[in-house]
Amino acid sequence: MALSDKLGSADKASGFTLVELLVVMTILATLFSLTWINVMNPIKDTSTDSALQILIADLKSQQHNAMVGLTDNESPSSYGIYFEETGYTLFAGTYTEGAERNYEVSLEPGLSLSTTLVGNQVLFEHLSGEVVGHNPSADTITITYDELQTQEQMEINALGAMSF
Repeated sequence: MALSDKLGSADKASGFTLVELLVVMTILATLFSLTWINVMNPIKDTSTDSALQILIADLKSQQHNAMVGLTDNESPSSYGIYFEETGYTLFAGTYTEGAERNYEVSLEPGLSLSTTLVGNQVLFEHLSGEVVGHNPSADTITITYDELQTQEQMEINALGAMSF
C-alpha cells in the first residue's frame, strides 16, 4: 500500500465544508443564548426576592410595634402599611398621606406592587397584632418584576401570619 493511499489523495482539499461550519456555529449560538438567559434570570429573581424579604421584615416590624404598644404619646396605637404601585408607607394609627411620622419605602425600578387588601393597607391591632378588618378573600400582596412579568405573591391571615 502506497503512502498516498494512507493519507488520501493529494488533489482533495483539506478543511471543513460550509455546512459543517454552519452546524457548529448554530450549536454554539444556541448554547450561548441558553447560558445568557440563565445568567441574567437570577439577577432579576434576586431583585424580586429581596424586595419581598424587605416587605416581610417591615410587616413583622409593624406587627411587633402594635403588639408591644410602641407610641410617642400616651394613647395606644395600631400600626400598619399602606401600599401603592411603586412602594409602600409604614404608619402608626390611621394612614394619612404625607404625615410626619410616616416612613415611605420605594421599590427598585422595574418592580411594582399590587394588592387585594381592603383600602390597599394592612393594619395591625394594638396589643394583639391581629389584622384589623381582615377579609379572607382580600388578603394578597403581589410583587411583580415588570420586565419579565415574574411575580412573588404572599397572603396575610387574620393573625398577621404570612404565607407564600
